[in-house]
Amino acid sequence: MILDPGAHIDPEGHIDSDAAIGVLGLLAGALFERFTLQRNLVDLDDTCLHLTTALSLSPNDALRAPILAKLGTGVSTRFDMIGRMSDLDKAIQYHRQSLRLVGIEKLPSWCGTDIVQEVIDIGDQARKPLPDGHPSLVGIEHNLAFLHLHTAEPMLERAFFLFRQAVGEETGSAKERLSVAVDWSSCARSYGHPSTEDAYSHAMQQLNRCLVAYSTVDSQHEFLARPLTCIECSNLIADAASFAIQNEHYNKAVEIIEQGRTFIWSRMRRYHHPLDQLRRADSIRAAEFQRLSGDIERFAVTFESGSFSIPFSGTLSAHISFTPTRSPFHWHRELAEEWRNKLDNIRANVPGFRDFLQPLPFLRLWRAAVDGPVIIINHSSHRSDALVIIKKSQTVLCVPLPGDLDALWRLQESIGTHTYLYRSSTQMRIFGVREGVNRTENNTVYVLRGVWRGIVEPIVTLLRSHGVPEMSRIWWCPTGMLGILPIHAAGPYSPGSGKDVPDIYISSYTPTLSVLITAREVLKGADDHTPNLLFVGVSSSPRFTSLPSVRVECDVTRTFVPQGKTLLDEKVRSKNVLAELPNHSWVHFASHAAHSIDQPFDSSIILYDEEEFQLREFMMAHSTHARLAILSACDSAALSKSTPDEVLHLSAAI
Repeated sequence: MILDPGAHIDPEGHIDSDAAIGVLGLLAGALFERFTLQRNLVDLDDTCLHLTTALSLSPNDALRAPILAKLGTGVSTRFDMIGRMSDLDKAIQYHRQSLRLVGIEKLPSWCGTDIVQEVIDIGDQARKPLPDGHPSLVGIEHNLAFLHLHTAEPMLERAFFLFRQAVGEETGSAKERLSVAVDWSSCARSYGHPSTEDAYSHAMQQLNRCLVAYSTVDSQHEFLARPLTCIECSNLIADAASFAIQNEHYNKAVEIIEQGRTFIWSRMRRYHHPLDQLRRADSIRAAEFQRLSGDIERFAVTFESGSFSIPFSGTLSAHISFTPTRSPFHWHRELAEEWRNKLDNIRANVPGFRDFLQPLPFLRLWRAAVDGPVIIINHSSHRSDALVIIKKSQTVLCVPLPGDLDALWRLQESIGTHTYLYRSSTQMRIFGVREGVNRTENNTVYVLRGVWRGIVEPIVTLLRSHGVPEMSRIWWCPTGMLGILPIHAAGPYSPGSGKDVPDIYISSYTPTLSVLITAREVLKGADDHTPNLLFVGVSSSPRFTSLPSVRVECDVTRTFVPQGKTLLDEKVRSKNVLAELPNHSWVHFASHAAHSIDQPFDSSIILYDEEEFQLREFMMAHSTHARLAILSACDSAALSKSTPDEVLHLSAAI
């Protein structure tokens, strides 16, 4: 859609002012939204220009007041960007004019009064005429809450009452209320206020509500990744968990981390949840629920990939009609509502399924440790800890971590760049790095030593003290960017300094405890059978270096697992891989891979003739008897820095 204000000028040059103002407002709003995403100053300048034009066309005060308020916001934002003092003066002027036009005439003088108190008085005046449920209340109460924290003597109870009230305004958008809740939790924690835990809880609820509004995995990822105005929620889950740990509520911390990570995977997993138990209890409800789940998942994964021929189920496709008034997203909302109704129906009417697809409480999460301890590593700006779950104790043991974990993952990340610098000689000493070391030497050893000292050593000490035998299995669950650290290989790596992790325990990783529990349940109900392996190998590709050992790798693999199909070089086409995946319990890829930093769903395995098998295709390639996947490919477990807790990479998808 192209918004053209000139379209409302008739042949004789007369302007339909009402229509032009409306179009100018829409155009300004769209430009400002694009500015918030791309931070392009040209869009912000154009926003202010179109609002100024709309203001000049406004015939009455009722129209001028909201335009002045938006114009004030625009020039104030520009002041934040470039620091031009005239913009700040204009912002104050525009907001004052807007207030006068809505009947707030008696503005206190700036002279001889507390500036913050004056703004509070203005905010209270603006709030009074608004009826309950007015959508503007969220923003006003949010601002007033902040202001009450910055008076000569902070009015804490009033401030946190306003934060709570703003979050509870049901007519406000979930995004606005998320912004309020994040600020509430941060401020409450800073002041040691008893509402902190409640604030974190509200923030997580609003984050979930925001994601419900996005239909596809791409749009959900974009929401989680982009810097939203006034919202900094990338560390929300880690901070909430660290607060629970600070108060020694370790079980609660585990639940927070479990529910707050891998939002996208968790939603997708609900749509292809194993239904064997439900099928045995109620086959009709199971079949209908599976059909609805499949249609929602196909829409979520394929719609924004450019594939519009979505293979919806036959019973549904007959009545799908995409028109200008009924878009695919209208249909998706209806389908999602039907799915939720079916879910409620199953919980209410099928015995034993009251908690079907509910987040697991700790009483069930601890079962992830039945085959070995699970170690969750949480890193926040407030503190860093390992939460260790051991089967025999059925409780959580907390190990405070002494290392500078931010410096550790940055050090690991830097190994992939041409050069890297240590910020201080202190960090060099902490990680065992010698002065003057350059990249040509074995930098990996220094990372492994740093991970040992900063994370692993105190955990190993605890495991040994609780009788966890050497060479038994343990599971690591690192959060955030700690996921790029080679925790499984850490150690002192120095003669006489003791064993390294590979010589002490057998390490595995899991993104969440639920994934581990579900995988074991699937295996428990599966029939024993001889594995059949699909081997997919590409030894050469024009844009990439050749991989001459792929055929050797295939031959060696086949000596151990002779059963199954082999696809090599020219046979490695996307359609062939998709056709064979459901027929095999094991799969082995030997090829190049490409990691997309900004669009992780476009990350791919490189097939023959540079055809790409993308992450989203892995998400759709279900196999009811899948058991083992081997990815002999670079970058197959690379994390996205903008959303590390989503674990969006090829290894997780397959």
